[in-house]
Amino acid sequence: MIFYRSALGIVLLVLSPQFAGGQRSSVLELPFNVLPGAPVQRIVLELNGKVHPIFDDKKFMGLGVDPTADEKTIVEAGRLKELLVQLEAQPGSVVRPVFPAALVGNYDCIVASPDSFVEIFFARSDKSRETLEEMVLILRKLPAAIETISVEPFAEPSAPKLPQPYLGPFPGINQAAGSGVFLGDPRMQVASVECDIQDNHIDLPKISSQGSRSGLRSDKSHGAAVMGIMAAGDNNKIIRGIVPDAKFWFVAASCKNGGSQDPYNLETALTIAAGKVRSGGVIVVPLQLTDVELDSSCPNPNCTILPIELLPTVGQVIKKMSECGKHVVVLASGNGSCDLNKVRLRAASVPYCRPVFDKNYFDPGAIFVGAGVQDDSSRTTESNYGARVDLHAWGERISTLGYGNGIVAPSQAYTTDFGGTSGAAAIVAGVAANLQSKLLATSKPTLDPKALRGIMVRCGYDGGNKEIGALPNLQKTLQYLAGGPCP
Repeated sequence: MIFYRSALGIVLLVLSPQFAGGQRSSVLELPFNVLPGAPVQRIVLELNGKVHPIFDDKKFMGLGVDPTADEKTIVEAGRLKELLVQLEAQPGSVVRPVFPAALVGNYDCIVASPDSFVEIFFARSDKSRETLEEMVLILRKLPAAIETISVEPFAEPSAPKLPQPYLGPFPGINQAAGSGVFLGDPRMQVASVECDIQDNHIDLPKISSQGSRSGLRSDKSHGAAVMGIMAAGDNNKIIRGIVPDAKFWFVAASCKNGGSQDPYNLETALTIAAGKVRSGGVIVVPLQLTDVELDSSCPNPNCTILPIELLPTVGQVIKKMSECGKHVVVLASGNGSCDLNKVRLRAASVPYCRPVFDKNYFDPGAIFVGAGVQDDSSRTTESNYGARVDLHAWGERISTLGYGNGIVAPSQAYTTDFGGTSGAAAIVAGVAANLQSKLLATSKPTLDPKALRGIMVRCGYDGGNKEIGALPNLQKTLQYLAGGPCP
């Protein structure tokens, strides 16, 4: 038996228990008594594999019918489609996909495929009631096509449905909760530079894209996970991003396999991002170099996964972006368990091995981000670390977009287990964008990248953490920007 739990927490109607041999009940009862007195109603339809809804960019397009279905099902489904289109055309009506259909426990178990659900909102009127009544008559003729129908007063849930403790108090970033939380300014611009993205995810805003995605490696879920942490809409869906009211760009890097000779063509990608994002905007690069071979003539540790700033051309581009464009660049420190203090190279201009990641030698202005564990903010095993790492955030159990469990479509997939320095970098980038947004919203100039980095460190938790830097404290830093104290 498939149960559907409403936003009010009440099971209004359950249809078609499963019997041996595939038989099921054709009984359908509609609780019309819930309609009077409720200005807005919701219908939830669940269709089986023979009839399924089609949505294009979240807009209802129609119903698809399996060609193997019997002729009667095909005819009646066609009429059902007409009625749904009519209902959507009425003022105040919305037809959209449902995700998730039902959730159990820790959200790892989905009771039914969300691809089979249609959710309809409509303002109560005589016309909508007539359409609904005819729809119900057709549904009664389609026991093979319909699993569940419920008609109910609608109330949006007041909070995201997946847990996001990384947004809460320590060991989270301490973003304020409730209706008064600041979620950014539309003039703020944020770009993510990486391999690919599931940019049609139902929980993402419209994202402008630049660059070719024809690299050898493509991970759309990784791109969606990073973007979702920052940008997922404050729309009472599954999660909420840190700064969803900002404007977002995705810039594709050329993702090839491994090596230390710029496998991402980042010099080009970063230059494109700098041309799209306004001064004071934020650019996050959740990428790392893999299969690195360090200079054997220097006493280097056995580190093969390092930050992209190892590449001299990339460091110079970031320096130019920081100093000339005032762009805040946020970099993942990498997941190589490496002490960055010990990484050295022999520069052509000097006769000795110098530290690579030492701001006393070279500081382009980027924010280096490490990954912390959820319980106490200490370093995760795989996170790179060292004095160059400025800030950290959760590197595990992050609820965001993408991945899923293979049951749902990629555009509707979520995870509760994203992490690494990619996830941490996205959180820190979201905080940075939120802070710069607040300055714009209060008619103040945005901060210089190095100044913003310093304030985030000073106002953060664990400012004395020498391995992976401070943990951002968003509320405290916002108070400091408004003239309050900062430890």
